[in-house]
Amino acid sequence: LSVYIDSSALIRPQAITINHLGELIIHSNQNLYKVNPLDSTLQHWIALGFGIGNMAFRNKDSSIYAATGPNRKIMKINDQGIISTYSGSSQGFQDGPIGIAKFNSPLGIAFSSSEDTLYVTDVGNLRRIILSQSVGITQTHNNLNAIYPNPIIDHCGIVTDDKWSS
Repeated sequence: LSVYIDSSALIRPQAITINHLGELIIHSNQNLYKVNPLDSTLQHWIALGFGIGNMAFRNKDSSIYAATGPNRKIMKINDQGIISTYSGSSQGFQDGPIGIAKFNSPLGIAFSSSEDTLYVTDVGNLRRIILSQSVGITQTHNNLNAIYPNPIIDHCGIVTDDKWSS
């Protein structure tokens, strides 16, 4: 264990991911930075104007998906740095097409191995967005008790009040 980057730009870094070019992307203080692999310096990429709980990269569209807890949305950032709302609108809890789905406070996100499903943790729920369906249905599972192990390595277990799955 050693310090990789010591920079005043890294004020409470919240999320990291690696893009299709193998670049490390870091979120800090409402900005995204790329790490120069030659000298480990930070290069400002884009200003977001909002905080991020977690990011996940999707190879199928070369985009970063980001959970923005306080904004209650899932944002999509393409490889050109163009930001758009992928799902979520106002505060609340509502399943349905991605354009009308509502989140309370999405923080964690992860793609399935096929990248056709995006899982979202949202205050006591594990939500699912099926990206392969043209209408983008979101689904939910209430009464989430545990997801393990943390961090997830090859597989995970999910424990709920009514069943266990792996």
